[in-house]
Amino acid sequence: DIKPNTSYSGPRGSDIFLTGATGFVGCFLLRELLDKTTSKILCLTRVNECSKDQSLNEKHAKERIESTAKKFGISLEGYNERIIPIVGDLSQLRFGQSEKDFSTLASRINTIYHCAMVNFIKPYSAHKPANVTGTREVIKLASIGYPKPIHHISTVSVFPPGFPIKREEVTHKMSGYGLSKLVSEKLLLKAKERGHPVVVYRLGTITGHSVTGNCNETDYINRLIIGIINAKCILPYDKAAYKVVPVDTCVQKIVQISLMPALKHYIFHIDHEGETKLSLVIDHARKSGYSIDNVGIEDFRDKIKNKSNPLCVLQHVFKDGHKWPRLVKTVCDNTNEALKESGLEFPKLDVKLIDVYLNYFESRNLIHKDSKLYD
Repeated sequence: DIKPNTSYSGPRGSDIFLTGATGFVGCFLLRELLDKTTSKILCLTRVNECSKDQSLNEKHAKERIESTAKKFGISLEGYNERIIPIVGDLSQLRFGQSEKDFSTLASRINTIYHCAMVNFIKPYSAHKPANVTGTREVIKLASIGYPKPIHHISTVSVFPPGFPIKREEVTHKMSGYGLSKLVSEKLLLKAKERGHPVVVYRLGTITGHSVTGNCNETDYINRLIIGIINAKCILPYDKAAYKVVPVDTCVQKIVQISLMPALKHYIFHIDHEGETKLSLVIDHARKSGYSIDNVGIEDFRDKIKNKSNPLCVLQHVFKDGHKWPRLVKTVCDNTNEALKESGLEFPKLDVKLIDVYLNYFESRNLIHKDSKLYD
């Protein structure tokens, strides 16, 4: 029932509102927005224990943003005055703010980038508060006063593996994260039908920075590589393949599209159109000095059951008769059309990029050549 005031002719804010700045993609998106705009970035940030002293809450929120940036190797030097923490919680009505504060916030901003919770392990119930309730509150915020464009960061996980990406009805059993994003998209589609400006960016499998290797170590693809190397073994993998999207190129594409004065489309797939065989990664890791044996399912499960192995939490995936997941057949025509003059392309996942990632894992003591740790 949330409708934008399409006839609004009053003053407009000048700031950007960003959710998810303390997450992996969101923090890189924050840096890209700081680089490519002159706006202040208002970052919705949750604090663990709210104080009656709002300045103290804002201080803790700012520290969370800075801590996340440091963790992922992102420099925020020189941008301190443009990073404004907004203390709040996506899962709460009006982000936990009063009606007055919520309206004041709406009057300050002219654009919203919504980049909420990502976790492929947790169920839908864990994602719903931030991803579904949060999206509803974002739409409310955008509808107050000037109808503010919403740039929503979604995922290709709203589609089943092996199906064309243009399929509209999703009937398969999907991850809790994918389902929460699908429901969020449906809310945004309703908002768009009512006249609200909405752009959706569906991301593929996000990997580390293409130069530094900085990554979210708990993401599936990183868990997989680190877990295999430390377990020193792998299941038969001849047909296993992945599409990977380095985070730096990903946010560059999002921001470049979002800043265009007029968009022909409203859904953009930010994904690699090529694929990389897992065999390329494993073969290069072996040549680089990591011992990885081919084993059966029982031996593999036995190796990864150690709680120190990042694949331990995914033991349920590796069942008898295990098959590697099929790739989503991504169509990126809208993205390619919008960026055809930009020269912005994803780097290939070749041995050079694999080295970047392996060197990063090694520098973080996440993997070790010829490790005996799990023997």
